[in-house]
Amino acid sequence: MDDNGNLGNLIIIGIIVLLLIVVMAYLLVPKNDSYAIFTDEVYGDKTISIYYSEDNTSSGARYLITNMVGKQGFTKITHNIEGELLQINGKEIVDYRYVGSDEKVTNNYVRFNDELYRIVGVFNVVSEQGDSQYRIKIVKNKAYGSYDYNSESNNFVDSNIKDTLDKYFNKIKEEDKLLVGYSTYYLGGYSSSNTDKESMYKYERKMKNDDILYFAKAHENTNSIITKAGLLYASDYAYAADCDQNMNNLNSKECTDNNWLYKNDNMWLLNQNSSDEGLGFIVSDDGKVWSSSSSPQTYVKVKYSIYPVLYLNTNVNIKQGDGSIKNPYVFK
Repeated sequence: MDDNGNLGNLIIIGIIVLLLIVVMAYLLVPKNDSYAIFTDEVYGDKTISIYYSEDNTSSGARYLITNMVGKQGFTKITHNIEGELLQINGKEIVDYRYVGSDEKVTNNYVRFNDELYRIVGVFNVVSEQGDSQYRIKIVKNKAYGSYDYNSESNNFVDSNIKDTLDKYFNKIKEEDKLLVGYSTYYLGGYSSSNTDKESMYKYERKMKNDDILYFAKAHENTNSIITKAGLLYASDYAYAADCDQNMNNLNSKECTDNNWLYKNDNMWLLNQNSSDEGLGFIVSDDGKVWSSSSSPQTYVKVKYSIYPVLYLNTNVNIKQGDGSIKNPYVFK
C-alpha cells in the first residue's frame, strides 16, 4: 500500500476516534433535567459543588448564594475549624443563614407539602453517598405536635422522636418527598447550654466520642445519623439571632426579639446532654436554649413541640414565588 493509502487510513481512524470521544463525552454528561456542576468552594481535598440547570432556572441553593447574601438577613458565616469535625477535613466551613427578627427576615418562606416552611439557610451537607453538597435546609413554620423525646435515653437514633419524625415524613406528598434527600445529622451536644454559639456548632459536629460531647455510658451514643427528617440544632437557633451579645451564653434570652426562629413555645432540639442520659435540649418559651432538670425541665420523657427539619436535594430548583409569606417559594 502506498503512502497516500496509509495517510487515508490514518485520517479515517482519527475521525472514528474523535467521534467516539464526542459520543462518550455526551454519555457522561448528567442528564437530570440538563443539570451541570457549578463549583463553589474547595475545602481541603474536597470540592463542594452545587448543581444548576442549563434551562435558565438555577438551583435554589445557587440562586440564594448568588443573589441573596446581604439581603433581608441572608448572611454568609465562616467557621474556622481544626480538621476534627465530622463534615470536612479543612480549615473552614462556610454556611449561609437567615439572621434577624421576623420583621427583617421576610423572604424565606416555602410552600411544601401544602404547609408553610421557612428556609434556615444553605449548608454544606454530607449526603448518603458521602459527598458534600450545598443544600437548602427548611423547618416547618408551625409545630407538628407535642411529643416526648424518648422514654429514658437522649440517644436520637432509637428515640421516640425519631420515629415520630419518620412517620411525619412518610405522610408527605409523594412529589414533595422526591425533593428531600438523605442527609447527615450530627448528634453532638454539651453538658449544659452555658456556652457560646460557635463552640456549640463545633460540639455538635465533633467526630471524637468525647465525654464532654456525648453521653459517656460506654460512648454508646453515635455522633451522627443519615436520615431524611430531623430537628434544629442549638446552634441553628443561636445563629439566627441578630444580637450584639453574640449569644455568648445560649441560655440568655436577651436576643429573643431579634430571632425569627423564636416561637414562644417549648420546642425540642436535636442535641443531647452529655452529662445526663435523661436530658435533652430545648428552646424554652421565653427564648432560651436550655438543658436542665430545673424548670422548664428537659427530661426526655417530657412532651414538647417538634418542628420537623428537612434538607432539600442539591439540584432542586425554584419553580415560583419570591419567598414572602404571601408568595412563598415553591420548589421542583
